[in-house]
Amino acid sequence: MTEARRDELDAVDPGWCPVWDTEWQRCFRLVQNHVQADGTLPEAAGDVVQGEDLGRWVDAQRFGWQQLLPVRRWILENIHRITPAEEDERGR
Repeated sequence: MTEARRDELDAVDPGWCPVWDTEWQRCFRLVQNHVQADGTLPEAAGDVVQGEDLGRWVDAQRFGWQQLLPVRRWILENIHRITPAEEDERGR
């Protein structure tokens, strides 16, 4: 990626990280914007915000926790208070 392209992406979202795809970052920011606008954290598939099923995205993060990079886990826990799915949830 060129330096100019990186600068463009940083201008749009300073939290963007080239290690992960832009779709992940897009959903992360949609959740962040939704919560900051006094919305609640989307927690179940079907919780659609701006045409994106953010509940499904949150579920995917929780149930795929072990596959996430440590930095993603930290971001999810510390910014959105998203935690890994508990053992008793895994059977659903």
